[in-house]
Amino acid sequence: MLALKMVRLIEAHADALSQLLVQRVRSSHLITAYKDLPDEDLKEMSAEVYRHLGAWLTEKPEAEVERFFSYRAIRRADQGMPLSDLVWALMITKENLFRYIQANMEAQHAYELFGELEIIQTIDQFFDKAIFFVTVAYEKARGKVAVA
Repeated sequence: MLALKMVRLIEAHADALSQLLVQRVRSSHLITAYKDLPDEDLKEMSAEVYRHLGAWLTEKPEAEVERFFSYRAIRRADQGMPLSDLVWALMITKENLFRYIQANMEAQHAYELFGELEIIQTIDQFFDKAIFFVTVAYEKARGKVAVA
C-alpha cells in the first residue's frame, strides 16, 4: 500500500521532479552535450517516466518500455550525443527520484519500511533495464552492433 502511495505521489509531482532534474543536469560536470539541449527537451523524457511510473512498473510490457527508451536513444545518437551523456542522464533521473522518495517517505512500521525498500528495488531494476535498452539501441543506431 505504501509503495502504491509513493508511486502516485511521484506521478503527481512529475513536473516538479523534472524541473529539478533539469537543474541537476545543468549543474553536472559529467554531462556536456545535454547542456546544449533546451530545457523542454530535457524535461520531456523524465516527465514521461515520472508521470507514468506506476504503469511502467506494473502494467506495461517490457517491450513497450524497450520501445520508449530505444526511440530516445536513437534520437540522441542521431544528434551525435555521446552515449555516456545519455546513460549519465538516466542515472541522474533515477537518483533524483530516490532523493525525492527519501525526502517524502517516513516509514513508521517495519512493513512500511519493507514497502519503501521494495519500491526502491523495483525502480532500480526499471532503470537498469532502461540503461540496457538505451545502450543497445544507441549502438545499433551508430552502427556498432549488427541489427538483428
